Amino acid sequence: KKVTSPKMVREIDWVDTIWPKSLKARGSYPRVQYYCLMSLSGSYTDFHIDFGGSSVWYHVLRGKKIFYLIEPTPKNLKIYENWSNSPEQMSTFLGDLIECFKAELEQGNTFIIPTGWIHAVFTPIDSLVFGGNFLHSYNMELQLEVRKIEERTNVAIKCRYPFFHEISFYAAIHLTKQLQLKVNQMKSDAFSDEKRENITKWEIMGIPHLVKYCSTKLGEGEEQAAWRSAAESSGFTSSHHVMETLKEVYEKYTSLISSDFKVALCVEKPIDDEEKILAETTKNVDSQESVKKGLKLKMICKTENKKKEEEGIE
Repeated sequence: KKVTSPKMVREIDWVDTIWPKSLKARGSYPRVQYYCLMSLSGSYTDFHIDFGGSSVWYHVLRGKKIFYLIEPTPKNLKIYENWSNSPEQMSTFLGDLIECFKAELEQGNTFIIPTGWIHAVFTPIDSLVFGGNFLHSYNMELQLEVRKIEERTNVAIKCRYPFFHEISFYAAIHLTKQLQLKVNQMKSDAFSDEKRENITKWEIMGIPHLVKYCSTKLGEGEEQAAWRSAAESSGFTSSHHVMETLKEVYEKYTSLISSDFKVALCVEKPIDDEEKILAETTKNVDSQESVKKGLKLKMICKTENKKKEEEGIE
């Protein structure tokens, strides 16, 4: 290949890390990792969220791009959803309703749009861009919320992230096995810190939302043969068994971690609780600071120790 995505993207992209290799070898996978975008001077793409809440890598090979970015807070997402459904959408500039940030990309710049960020793009001169979309485990709650917005606003199926149900289920299998190993290691003194399975707070925070989403789809009859095959090849008896095991191992994990860490994770409520499990947090990128630093992908949670919060993805 002449073009490859940034190394950071390849290390966390679900298509690269959890999608079954046998399916990918047959050409059956989400083909969203690479695209070439040629834009004429004066082109404009109105405010939108990339499908499935996917993050985006974006490299300007030639030309220039101007982005208008809106942070995906609950309030802003609601305004965006109402605007998307409004007959006034074509005559109303969303940036007049919500604070937005401006980022100018010059030739040679590489840009990361984090999960769920609302954005519009203006092309001041003829431009050639390479880029791609990716889902990951570090902001599953927001990815799934964007999917729900797409369903509520009747976004056409062809305009949604392909194989979204399937890749979410494969993520559940991956996280179940990863968390099982972590719990076993926490109960054993046989592993040094260097050899212990590393699972981040961001992944733990997303698990209740992933369980709820996948369980809902299974309840709606969304299970497919590929799901059952993936579950069985991973040592589970069925797709439902995966969900039950992930729920069980999640609760074991939260019972083992310290009370201080539980507070930081906001997971003191059981996974079956009908109320919102996670306290409202900001797990997105700080816009102004990110523009200054090249818009590196960061997940920021409101806790007292900011340094620890920024040890996630960069």
